[in-house]
Amino acid sequence: MKQRVVFLVPGFFGFTAAGSVSYFEDVERALARSLARRGIKARVVSCATQPTSSIRRRADVLRRQVLEAGGHRARELHFVGHS
Repeated sequence: MKQRVVFLVPGFFGFTAAGSVSYFEDVERALARSLARRGIKARVVSCATQPTSSIRRRADVLRRQVLEAGGHRARELHFVGHS
């Protein structure tokens, strides 16, 4: 069965982590737990970004991460962005 994948994508000046500070804090685990409680099987992936790169460059980095995470084989893709 193909799976659902949810990608957490930081916006402009956003970052996955800076030292011990996580951009999405506990969102990855909390979202996965919340979906599971509702019977929705999904893998949640925090994406690394380049905070001040061009939109074209950031889109390419995101595209590569989606492919590396198996997004091209997923049943559903969901993107949660924050900026």
